[in-house]
Amino acid sequence: MWLAGPPLAGRVVAADYRIELADEPDPDGLRQAAADLLAADRIARERQKGGATVTYDLRPLLMSISVVDGSPLVIRTRTRFDQERGTGRPEEVIGALGNRIGTPLAIRRIVRERVLLDEDVSDGRLD
Repeated sequence: MWLAGPPLAGRVVAADYRIELADEPDPDGLRQAAADLLAADRIARERQKGGATVTYDLRPLLMSISVVDGSPLVIRTRTRFDQERGTGRPEEVIGALGNRIGTPLAIRRIVRERVLLDEDVSDGRLD
């Protein structure tokens, strides 16, 4: 990192998360739900902000979701950090998956595995 470069926080554009589920839902159902979310034009979610409930669209903040078989079942997701829209939160991704399959999903653990900086973006894509 160059000492005279821009602040690191302003260069973060995305993050990869590993989310272990506490319960054991059907992996194939979760895969279909993940595909449905990625194909959706909009994913309406609500969050608390400043003492009020705010509705926002998670879809532009969601880059990828995959289901990894095993015990525990693991969801891998990449979410975007956007200066105007905010940050895609992994617990919101799990909430949207639970809504899609019709069953709330309990999270055992969330691990942020990688933070992507603006220079990790090539041709507008995060690899």
